[in-house]
Amino acid sequence: MTPSRAKGIAAVSCAGLALAGAVVVAAGAVDARWAVARDLWLARASGWIALGALGLAVVMSPIARVAPRRIPGALFPALRRAFGITSASAALVHATLAVAGYLKGSLAAVTELPHLRSGLVALAILSALLVTSFPPIVTALRFRPWKELHRLAYVAAFFVLLHTLSSPFGSRTVVLTFFGVLIVSGMLRLVPKR
Repeated sequence: MTPSRAKGIAAVSCAGLALAGAVVVAAGAVDARWAVARDLWLARASGWIALGALGLAVVMSPIARVAPRRIPGALFPALRRAFGITSASAALVHATLAVAGYLKGSLAAVTELPHLRSGLVALAILSALLVTSFPPIVTALRFRPWKELHRLAYVAAFFVLLHTLSSPFGSRTVVLTFFGVLIVSGMLRLVPKR
């Protein structure tokens, strides 16, 4: 499989994830049961989409180490980049919906509440990674330590963990299970590369 085909597969997979998210959001927007808590629901849905895409981006490198040889190596970096861009974009949508929706535009709440502070740190990191995910921008900025910067995705994941665990709206069991799976899959980095 060629790198361009791998990028195409990555783009289609992220488009599918975005479409699935849009269907979920649309279903909630038209369902009368969601009318009262629509702002909160939309913020939560976009947050879960961002979390899922970040998790998929983080596990692509460890999975590539143990993937069968018949799967082309170019697929995993393309998927990692596509899921990373999806995660950062969904996190920006999540933050916008939260501030405009249930926070009613109160930026003071972002600095007062611990779960919003950790979410803001994660958003800042993901935004920096999003900007530097496009080669023309990296070239224009003359930024050399691109790879080292993108390792901050793990730091962003840590702040997302804090954000979701301290949030009054998150399910601790789901969050801890999700991050447990990420940690176990991260241990695949210890396996010798095929």
